[in-house]
Amino acid sequence: MNTKTSAIVLKTTKYNDNSVIVKLFTKTEGLKSYIASISKKGNRIAIFQGLNQIEIETSQHGNNKLARIKAADIETPYKSINSDWTKGAVIQFINELLYHCIREETANIDLYEFIKNHLLYYDEILERQANFHLYFVIKMTRYLGFFPEGSWKPGLQFHLSEGNYQLHTEPSKEVIDSKYAELLYMLSISNIGDLNTIKSTGQVRRELLKSVLLYYRIHLEGFGELKSIDVLETVFGE
Repeated sequence: MNTKTSAIVLKTTKYNDNSVIVKLFTKTEGLKSYIASISKKGNRIAIFQGLNQIEIETSQHGNNKLARIKAADIETPYKSINSDWTKGAVIQFINELLYHCIREETANIDLYEFIKNHLLYYDEILERQANFHLYFVIKMTRYLGFFPEGSWKPGLQFHLSEGNYQLHTEPSKEVIDSKYAELLYMLSISNIGDLNTIKSTGQVRRELLKSVLLYYRIHLEGFGELKSIDVLETVFGE
């Protein structure tokens, strides 16, 4: 049985000299792994670079656990993501984030379109946007089921376990301080075209990102530490 779908590459692992295992977030079936043949001639392996948006035709035979990719092509070529080292650090972070948090083996078209459209937007923009990765990780919680609830007002903090803004008097690891909670709220209600109007410092972004990733770990079982944060800190001085 042959099927066709659009997909976003999450991870490629060598299987043998002629094949790789490719983990994809597909538009029609959610998270899936496939086996794909590669050629030492040409650049077929480059198709399966992380976060590439591709079109695939697959076949499933008998009791084989993995379907095979018969054909694969780039659906939308990137213009700058793979050549701009600053964007590359952000893409590395988003790639690792998605690999850790996407688990559904059923279609989630809204999440798929969110990822697809935001990657294309980031590829197109010319100006530096230091808030993009934070915006992405906060906005994606809407599609994962734990988008922040309520509104921030001066003095309110954000409770990570309960997922809303509250007034707290005692310090807690599960509470985001008010000055970071303000940025969380501003990014959660903003439009992507307004990111450069939201002012923050590297220190505030760094602390908020750590808190938001803790938020993920609280609400997504098995969500681990992301190694690519160190690269972001180097690029953005965070």
